[in-house]
Amino acid sequence: MDERIAGLGTILVDDIMIVEQTPRIDEKRDALEDERQVGGPVPTALALLARFGLQSRFLGCWGDDAAGAYVESVLRSDGITFPAASRRADGRTGHAHVWVEADTGRRTVVCRRPSGGAANGPIAPDDLAGVDWLHLDGWPPDRAVEAAQIVHERGGHVSIDAGSPRPRMDELFAVASHVNCPRRFLERYLDESDPVMGAHQLMSLGARQVTVTDGSAGGWLVNRAGAWHCPALPLDRITDTNGAGDVFCGGMLYGTLQGWTPQDALRCGCAAAGLKCRGRGNRAALPTLAEVESAMQRLSVRDASSE
Repeated sequence: MDERIAGLGTILVDDIMIVEQTPRIDEKRDALEDERQVGGPVPTALALLARFGLQSRFLGCWGDDAAGAYVESVLRSDGITFPAASRRADGRTGHAHVWVEADTGRRTVVCRRPSGGAANGPIAPDDLAGVDWLHLDGWPPDRAVEAAQIVHERGGHVSIDAGSPRPRMDELFAVASHVNCPRRFLERYLDESDPVMGAHQLMSLGARQVTVTDGSAGGWLVNRAGAWHCPALPLDRITDTNGAGDVFCGGMLYGTLQGWTPQDALRCGCAAAGLKCRGRGNRAALPTLAEVESAMQRLSVRDASSE
C-alpha cells in the first residue's frame, strides 16, 4: 500500500449531543439525539482523502483503553493505517463533548486531549519513510516540529491546520508549504482581522501559501502570485458545522495533491466543507468526490489582491 501522505495531530472520541439550544450555566436540557465518532482536524482530513481514494497513515497516539480500541476500529474502517506504537499503555485516549444546536448547526466543544504517553514522545523516523506530504495541526508541539523538520529536510511538503495558537508554531510556519487557519486564529495570533493581510504576515514567517476560512463568508487563498476569495457553498439548511474546517483542509489537500491550480483547490475545499454541513458529525457526513466536483461548478473564485 502506497502511503505517501501522513498526518499527525489531535485525535479524540467525540460524544455528540443534538440539542434545541445550547444550555446556559446551571441549566439542564434533554438531548434530541446523540452519537459517537472519532474527531480531530487531521484524522478527519485524512478520512476525506480516503473517501476520495488516497491512502494515508496517521501517527497520533491514544491510550490502551476502550476509547482507544474504538479509535482504532474507526481508522481501520476509514482505510487509514497507523503504527502499532500509536496505542500507548502509559496514556489515556482523548475525549470531547460536542453540543450541536438542531436548528442552526452551531456547535460548542469541551475536550480533554490525550494524556500521559499518548500526549507526546519522539517521532520514529521510519514512520515517515516515503512520506511526501505531512499534514499537522501543531499538536503535540514538540513531536509536530520534529516530524515537520524531518519531512522538510527530505524535500517533502508540510501543511498545517492552525485552528488555535500553540507553542512552537513559528517553527512550523517556517517549513510549511501550506497553512490553513480560521479568521479568528489571525485575530488571536497576529492581532489582525483582515484575511489577506494576516495571510501575508504568516507568509513572512515562511509559509508559501495560506488559506483563511470564515464560515458563511467563505475562504481566501493567498500566495506569492496573489490573493483570491471563494464564497461558501449555498445551502438550504445547515445541519452541523462541526468538522467543516477539517474537511476544508482535506479538500484543499486533495486538490493540491492532484496538481490542480490553487484556485481550483480552494473551490474544492469550500465545496467539501459546505457539503459536510448537510449532515451530522464528520465520517457519515463526508461527501463523495463526485458530489464535490459537481458542487465546485457552483463556486466562482474572484481576485482579492486589491482588498
